[in-house]
Amino acid sequence: MKFTGKSAHAGVEPDAGNNSLLAASAALNLHAIARSGDGATRINVGTMKAGSGRNVIADTAFMEIETRGETTELNHYMYNKAKTVIQAAADMLKMK
Repeated sequence: MKFTGKSAHAGVEPDAGNNSLLAASAALNLHAIARSGDGATRINVGTMKAGSGRNVIADTAFMEIETRGETTELNHYMYNKAKTVIQAAADMLKMK
C-alpha cells in the first residue's frame, strides 16, 4: 500500500504539505478490525517506510500488509475490511 501526499518544509510552510506518514499511521487502525466468529483470521503490518528527514513533511509512505483467514471467505473478509480502513485513512487526509 502506498500513500502519496505532498512534501513541504515542516517549519516554514507546513500548510503547503500533505503528510503521507500521518495517513499511514491512521491506517494502523487495521488492527482494530473485528475478527470473524466463523474462524481464525489475522492481519499484520510488516513494514512501514516514510519520510526523508525530521523537518520535512513526508510525501510518500509505504506499508506491507498481510491478511489471513482460515478459509478463502475469511481471507476475503479481512482483505476487504483492510481495504476499507486504508481507503478511509487516505480519504481523511486527502491522499492519492
